[in-house]
Amino acid sequence: MNDAGKTWAVVILAVVIAALIGLGVVLFTGAVRFGTVKISRVTMASKVDAKTGKPLEKKSSFNDRQVRVYCCANARAFEDTVLESRWYHGGKLVGRFRGKFEELVGTSTGRFKTAGGNIAFYLDRPAGGWAPGAYRVELLIAGKQAPGASFTVAKSGSEESGGMLEYADPAGRFSVRYPEGWVQADSKTLDGALVGFVAPDGGDYPPRFAVVMTDFTGVGVDYLNGALKAAGKPDSEMFSSYSLGDRQGARRTYTWESTSGGKTVQLRSIQALVQGSKHVYGLNCHCQTSQFDANLPVFDSIINSFRVNE
Repeated sequence: MNDAGKTWAVVILAVVIAALIGLGVVLFTGAVRFGTVKISRVTMASKVDAKTGKPLEKKSSFNDRQVRVYCCANARAFEDTVLESRWYHGGKLVGRFRGKFEELVGTSTGRFKTAGGNIAFYLDRPAGGWAPGAYRVELLIAGKQAPGASFTVAKSGSEESGGMLEYADPAGRFSVRYPEGWVQADSKTLDGALVGFVAPDGGDYPPRFAVVMTDFTGVGVDYLNGALKAAGKPDSEMFSSYSLGDRQGARRTYTWESTSGGKTVQLRSIQALVQGSKHVYGLNCHCQTSQFDANLPVFDSIINSFRVNE
């Protein structure tokens, strides 16, 4: 080998050695990790196993005597991954908890590789008692939003109705509860929706909701948000994972305009999707933007009551 060849061999060898040393530093300092952190199988419960954290009594409707409400989930994470739960009532934050995965599962977990474990977040009854209505639980893992859940609290003895009436689909596909006083919309005004209800008052555009059968083939947020992005929708209108009862779904909030009789009204809506065995159902709640905060607890109660039977 001539001198030039020797020089290149030395250079290549030095680069390889440097790369291996760098790889060793990365591996032994924990900079390389294997696995993806995620949260799945989110459900509400009134009781959990103290040792395993698994739900013993799954339910999403509670009365005001309930001492503690649990939000249970399965998580895959590293030992120092931070998980967080945020509890909302009527859009107001009423509870929050943050903790590392290893502390939450109570056993030694993975430093360089993800491990699995059951997590049971909870919210205790406030000193002044539960405020009746709909609640939402948002879960985050490593700072990113994960699937959430919802539940309702009613006065003792009224948790089955809570001032709501039930509509059962004649074909047995779904059921949904709506506030007393709301009237069923004329099918001619529903633009293909399966059923809809309208509030008795609300100015130029009373609050309303409709149940639809969508063209979506699933409720995965990557799939759904890919379709929204392709349609040019902003990030603020993307879906997030959401569970309804024991069904997985997705939910988003967006703003749009409706024009009728030459008059344009600014609207704000919630679109909730639920996976059935054959179809993806949608429940769309609408009201004027200026009335959205006031109607959010009602919309949450309607959405939380929605059950797909197929």
